[in-house]
Amino acid sequence: DLGFTITDTAHPILSPNSSEASRHGMSVDELIGMDARELAPESLRHQMDWRAGQGRNVYRREGLNRKKDGRLFPVFLTSVPIVGKSGVPLGLITTCEDLTAAKQKDIRLQEALRDAVVGKLAAMVAHQVNTPLAAMKTRLELLRDDVPESEEARRGIEILMKQVDKVAQTVRALLGFVRQRSIAPREVLLQDVVASVARLYETVFQSKGVSLRLSMPEEKLLLQASAADLQEVFLNLFENHREALGTGRHVDLSARRDGGVVEITVEDDGPGLGAEPEKVFEPFYTTKATGTGLGLSICRNICVACGGAITAEIRPASEGGGARFRILLPLTVPFPEKESAP
Repeated sequence: DLGFTITDTAHPILSPNSSEASRHGMSVDELIGMDARELAPESLRHQMDWRAGQGRNVYRREGLNRKKDGRLFPVFLTSVPIVGKSGVPLGLITTCEDLTAAKQKDIRLQEALRDAVVGKLAAMVAHQVNTPLAAMKTRLELLRDDVPESEEARRGIEILMKQVDKVAQTVRALLGFVRQRSIAPREVLLQDVVASVARLYETVFQSKGVSLRLSMPEEKLLLQASAADLQEVFLNLFENHREALGTGRHVDLSARRDGGVVEITVEDDGPGLGAEPEKVFEPFYTTKATGTGLGLSICRNICVACGGAITAEIRPASEGGGARFRILLPLTVPFPEKESAP
C-alpha cells in the first residue's frame, strides 16, 4: 500500500493520498500545503537533494520520514518528474514505501547470523581455553602443596593460580554475553551510557594527545533501548576515532533534542572518511589493515532497531575537516516534554 504525494517545484504538497497521510499520523488536509521536506527529520534534510528529481529522470532514494508525534520510520521514495510541454519541470509525483517491516526482518536475520557466528566462536574459545586452564590449575595446586608455606615460590604460585582463575572467568563472561544477546530493551538514560563509555576512553585519548570533549544537555534524555547495545555503538565510534587520530586532534560528542528525537553528533578533525563516507556502514568494508568491517554496520543495525538512524559525512574544511557521525534516536516520551526528576 504505497503512499504518494504531488508537489510543485517549491515543494508544497498539493495532493496526498490517504495512505501517505495515515502512515505519518496525519489527515490529508494536514498534509496539503506542507513543505514535503518537513516529512524528513530536520537533521537529515541537508542530505536530501530535492532538485534531483525535478529533471527528466526518475529519482530513487532510501531515507527516513517522521510521524506527527516525532517517531521516525525508514522509507523508500521514488520521485517521477512532471514536465510541461516546454520541457520545464512543473513538480513531482513521489511514492513512499514504508520499510519498517522489511528493515526489522533484515535486522533479525543479521542478528541471528551474527549471534550464530559469535556463539560458535565463543564455544570454540571456551573448549580450547578451558581444557588447558584446568590442567594448569591442577598442576599449580600440586606444586603449591609441595612448597613450604613460607617460601616466596608458594606466593608466586598462588598469584599464577589467581591469574588462571581470571582467564577462566573471562571465558565464562564471554559465553554469558552470547547467551544474553536477546535482553529486552528498557528505559535508559543517554547521559549515563555516554558517560560510561567516555570514562573508558578518556585516558586512552589522553595518552595519544587527543582531546575528548562532551556537551550534553541537563535535561534527562530517556530512550527505550538496551544499554549494552548503545554502549556498543559509542565504543565502536570512539575506537574508530582513536585509531584515526594523532596528537593535537579532537573528538567532540554533543547531543540536542529535536522534538521527540535526540540528535547525537560525534565528530573529529582527523583525516576524514574518504569520498563516500556512507560506505563505512557496509558489512566487511574497512579502510584498516586489521579491521573486520563489521563495527559500523552493527552500529547502524542497533540504531535502526531502536527506531532511529546513523549517518556519516565529511566535515567541512571550514570546520577543520574530519569525520562526522549523526545519530538520531527516539525519546521514550516525545510530547509533551518529560519533566526532570527532582
